[in-house]
Amino acid sequence: MRNEESFDIAAAGKSAAKSAGLRYVDDRRPGISRIRQGKDLRYRGPDGRRIRDGETLTRIRSLAVPPAWRDVWICPDPSGHLQCYVHPEVVHAYLDGTLAAILNKKAGCELRSKLRYLSPEEAAVLALLQRGLEQDARLAAA
Repeated sequence: MRNEESFDIAAAGKSAAKSAGLRYVDDRRPGISRIRQGKDLRYRGPDGRRIRDGETLTRIRSLAVPPAWRDVWICPDPSGHLQCYVHPEVVHAYLDGTLAAILNKKAGCELRSKLRYLSPEEAAVLALLQRGLEQDARLAAA
């Protein structure tokens, strides 16, 4: 049995990232920030300069972070093990009972028709996500 005090989570994270072919990144370091300008979102690199590179913008947009979320940290490294971080309080505020119920219902309808095409691993992940949405909806309603 390992001593919990001597367990180095950063070292474990670095090792796991490396074994997956990724780079370990620290979300406490400067990242890409998102700024709303009118109806548009603009992105600034760690150096403060606006990001205009199409490939980088495509990667950022593929993260599908809802526009309403603020204080989003986006990894400047496309091979970073962590691509985006949003403070959990922001997520819980956004996923109130109403939204969680809508997402759960919509996901359930769409997924039922596609479940037969999923691998057992994918089905297990979806089951965990659905359980989490149901739990969030119950907690928000309480």
